[in-house]
Amino acid sequence: MPIQILVPELGESVVEATVGKWKKGVGDTVTRDEPIGELETDKITQELTAFKAGEIAALFAIEGDVVKVGSTIGVISLKGERLTQKEAQVWAGKEEEDPPKEEGEGKKEKARPTTKKRERKGRDPSAPTKGGRVLSSPAARKRATEMGVEIRLIRGSGSKGRVMLSDVEKSVGGGETERPNETYREKMTNPVKAMAKHMVSSVATSPHFHIVDEADISGTLAIYNRLKKKNEKEGIRLTLMPFFVRAAAKALQEFPRLNASVEGDEIVFHGGRDIGMAASVGGDLIVPVVKDADHYDLLGLSQEINRLSHRAREGKLTLDEITGGTFTITNAGMFGGPLFSSPIINQPQVAILGIHTIKERAVVVGGRIEARPMVYLSLASDHRIVDGVRAVNFLIRVKEILEQPGFLATGPLR
Repeated sequence: MPIQILVPELGESVVEATVGKWKKGVGDTVTRDEPIGELETDKITQELTAFKAGEIAALFAIEGDVVKVGSTIGVISLKGERLTQKEAQVWAGKEEEDPPKEEGEGKKEKARPTTKKRERKGRDPSAPTKGGRVLSSPAARKRATEMGVEIRLIRGSGSKGRVMLSDVEKSVGGGETERPNETYREKMTNPVKAMAKHMVSSVATSPHFHIVDEADISGTLAIYNRLKKKNEKEGIRLTLMPFFVRAAAKALQEFPRLNASVEGDEIVFHGGRDIGMAASVGGDLIVPVVKDADHYDLLGLSQEINRLSHRAREGKLTLDEITGGTFTITNAGMFGGPLFSSPIINQPQVAILGIHTIKERAVVVGGRIEARPMVYLSLASDHRIVDGVRAVNFLIRVKEILEQPGFLATGPLR
């Protein structure tokens, strides 16, 4: 029996995607799990693979088409099978009665899915495709329509000149300040609706409690400044984020309950310290995940974080790179503030660590007042399984690691 090529789930906030590339055409043979194409959204690029070995019998979308999650965009026939035009029509979900022909007019044939092998020529992704469509994300096209902006006139910042949502908003000076003196309404985008649902669900599911402490990171900054110069010579960009991720990974080894999740009446203790990093890309929230963060040294962590950040900006993250996190860090300090915050837990996790602005403050050291680089650390925990003692001890441990970071410059923690 022929196998459908379906648009898979692409994340909680995603309802549609763009066919970015077909690697196989009609008539090509494929093996099981062989890549056959790519789907693109504003946040990720997802590879399509063959569910079974066979032959591409039909494709119902071309590169640049917007397709719905769960829809059929092609068919793979197994050995010895053939797909008729009628069957292709059914698989495509387009089986309809032909319209009645008017008197004196011939009945026009409807466009049907092709089952014939055709030459698939490459195209310039920066140029309009058939029908005048330019290479752009679904959210960018939708926003351009809402704003009355001609998307073909916008210079894209994404991969291969792809127009992103942020490009559209920048072209009109930012969507939220477009009409500062008027009261107006606009529809929530799918990512915003999904975030709203996720946050309400988190607050309703987990009884949050928050604790705050501050850390003197003089020692961490000394190591950072030394390693930064060395890494710059090797072409590696170093930020402070690897230090925070590494400190959290070490503390999670010692306090595994904060690396757990709740399923029914069971606590699931996760074997890996898979740490998500909340970030804003193109106006939307995205959380790339560093898998097995405790397996890296500082250099490795820096390279992995840079890789994920670059893929996020290019809209090339895969579903695997934004799912599976067991703990999250949100770095509000990268925006220059605030002093501290009360973050909301990223379900189904049970804790989230907030990093805030590093500022020199007057502190008493050995009976003397000194200016030291201080940072507030906030921790939100799920009181169903994390009690106050565990939360406090975990945050104290993170603080200790940042204040006495000698081991941070060594190899992997495992």
